[in-house]
Amino acid sequence: MTVGARKHENSGRFSSLCFPDGKKNCFYCCPPIRDPEADTLDQLAEKIRIFRLNRRNLPGNRQNAGEIRGDSCWGLGFLDAEEKLIGCLLHPHQNQGVDLRHATGYRSKCAGTLCQEAVFFSRLNPVRQQFYLALSEGMDSFHYSSRRANPLMKILPWGAPVLEAIFFFEQGRPLARMDFISRYGFFWNELNYRLDAWLAGEIIKRYGLKVIIANPRKFLDFRRRLLSRLQQKINKKADNPPILPVHQLSIPLEFSRLLKFGLNLWEASAVKVGKLQEVILQEVERFT
Repeated sequence: MTVGARKHENSGRFSSLCFPDGKKNCFYCCPPIRDPEADTLDQLAEKIRIFRLNRRNLPGNRQNAGEIRGDSCWGLGFLDAEEKLIGCLLHPHQNQGVDLRHATGYRSKCAGTLCQEAVFFSRLNPVRQQFYLALSEGMDSFHYSSRRANPLMKILPWGAPVLEAIFFFEQGRPLARMDFISRYGFFWNELNYRLDAWLAGEIIKRYGLKVIIANPRKFLDFRRRLLSRLQQKINKKADNPPILPVHQLSIPLEFSRLLKFGLNLWEASAVKVGKLQEVILQEVERFT
């Protein structure tokens, strides 16, 4: 599924992370059932061979292949003769608006899939989208789709506060890929967006990006001490209903991840989460 292009009131056009420029695209969400550790660069030669065959054999596969198991798909292949684009050969965009994905048995799952990176990217305005797309300049579809090789896919899950801060810190001037990795690679090499995105965002809002760039270790030590103290408080206090999964509460997604992956707090009341947030923000005020 792609985030379609939309007009913007300021300048330019919105891009789609899935199909950014006609030279490459992302097929990370295909096939519909994947090993979470798998990468699009794994078994590259075999993938090329299969995608080529799937394109060539599509008419026969539509007649005879039938439903898939999910971990591979005869509808996934090269979309063009030049073998630049890779994706669903059964998608409406490839078939004059006719959706043929029902033939695999996974139409609804495929149609409803949108990765977190695409969601965050869609919230950026066109100028910022182009700033970040510059990181993938010259990549083919295999490398562009890779969560291992593409720094764009590594930085997007950090969300708006970090993405905005980097854009302004660089004064909107795109960086070459290796320069970006050298300057900001600590975000994925040393930190963890599931634990750190919300907390880093709150610190950046108050003190700027430079305090984290200058000393990522200080931020890590701060997070570890903070979570250790909070864990002790959580273990001592009972909660009162209604208790809900934290991702269903009216809190940012990034904060719910901190609760789940940092504090092992998967269910809680809104009151308890509100008090925890208040305590954390008080500590953030003392970060420097």
